[in-house]
Amino acid sequence: MCCPPLGLQASALLLTIAVSTSLAGPEPLRPLPVDQSRSTTARHLAKPVLESRLLDGMETDANWVRFGPGAMEVTAARARQGGHALRLTSPTQTGKPPPVQGAAVRGDGGATRLRWGGLERV
Repeated sequence: MCCPPLGLQASALLLTIAVSTSLAGPEPLRPLPVDQSRSTTARHLAKPVLESRLLDGMETDANWVRFGPGAMEVTAARARQGGHALRLTSPTQTGKPPPVQGAAVRGDGGATRLRWGGLERV
């Protein structure tokens, strides 16, 4: 004999390793890498901007309505271009379900009053 006989525990261990290796099968397939330059987002971002307009500068609360818990106020803190910004605050827990499903603020910034002729995307 070239090799000494294995004990019962060693044989069981080798058998367990062999079975688990054969059941695992080949390595799972990985997803192919995505070529972002051929994506829809890349094509849309490459389109030229023909016209641009500000829909709502968020300087006033004229086009917005707040409902439910929380507050809406005009503040000078964190203003971008103008002198004011619209601040929305809302508690994360009120102890009861919200009265209306959806967002706590609704508005369109006056977009429904604009004429959209000739614009393909916003």
